[in-house]
Amino acid sequence: MDRLTAMESFQAVVDAGSFSGAALRLHLSKAVVSKRVSSLERHLGVQLLNRNTRQVCVTSQGAAFYNYCSNIVRDFNQASETLRQGQDKPEGELKLAIPLCVAKLLQPILMDFINHYPDIHLKLHQASRQLNPIADGYDMALCVGRLDDCNLVARRLASLERCFCASPAYAKGKNAVIGFEQLKFQRFLALRQEPKWEVMQSHDNSAQELPTVFTADSYEMLMGAALDGQGIALMPRSLIQPYLDSGQLVEQHLPTLEPLPIEIFAVWPPNLGMPVRQRLLIEHLVDNLG
Repeated sequence: MDRLTAMESFQAVVDAGSFSGAALRLHLSKAVVSKRVSSLERHLGVQLLNRNTRQVCVTSQGAAFYNYCSNIVRDFNQASETLRQGQDKPEGELKLAIPLCVAKLLQPILMDFINHYPDIHLKLHQASRQLNPIADGYDMALCVGRLDDCNLVARRLASLERCFCASPAYAKGKNAVIGFEQLKFQRFLALRQEPKWEVMQSHDNSAQELPTVFTADSYEMLMGAALDGQGIALMPRSLIQPYLDSGQLVEQHLPTLEPLPIEIFAVWPPNLGMPVRQRLLIEHLVDNLG
């Protein structure tokens, strides 16, 4: 960039016919412009300008370089303007990685986003493992829980309430849970990412782990198992509310136990400026996940 600013200063001196005129155009001091041109001459090993007390004249080598210099400065300014315009328009490619476990929850929200912004090409990748945008080459990744990487920028998108649920048939076939000790007689279904449930005992706010008999990569699979009567699942309420309303699933209230919410974060590499397409997606997720 130092070379480019020096070239821009040299071009301005030639166009204005003086260092004073160039300084006025560039909103710089005359000394700064002179220093930049001298630095450029030293770098090139040639004298571009003849200077005296009354005027500045371009040397033959300076005149030849001026043509190249003008093209380079013009092309750079045009390229910069093109990039700035691209940053300001909701268009272009956006590579997004999401956890497989919440894909069903995110699907309608992401489809609504691309309907709103048809010029944005959303390249979506689902993975059962936690992806790192820098290491795996994505513009942004969504994480269940904060990704422990200090090199990434993170923003919490939502905290989703979860509840215990089961099919009516399973709920009728099991004895009521009246205390923590009775939980060992139940069948629990869990995500592979959390093979043992972590819940809070409300009376002392301590974490407890509950053993599970079935694990899956996605909430969609867990819901299928719960609907099939295989046990009690710990699910995002927003995902299963239609099934609770229809009676296909029933909420299970387990004494003294409080399910922890899901924290969903967006993480991305630090950069000088966030493209508008990425900012719009983050805002859309915040508005629709909460």
